[in-house]
Amino acid sequence: MSNSVSIMSTENKNLGGSFNDFLKEKGILEECTKTAMERVLAWQTEQKTKGISNEISSKDKENRI
Repeated sequence: MSNSVSIMSTENKNLGGSFNDFLKEKGILEECTKTAMERVLAWQTEQKTKGISNEISSKDKENRI
């Protein structure tokens, strides 16, 4: 049984490479990194905005009571 495992791991030449290496080989690592960072920043900004909106709504409700 151990022979089949070693045979399988030597047959698959794609194992062990990183996703960043793949993107670099395709010439799109920088573009993908930039897009990912923009999306994370947009998401973080949206979450922060939602949090501030919820705080304002809560304070408005408290002031009305």
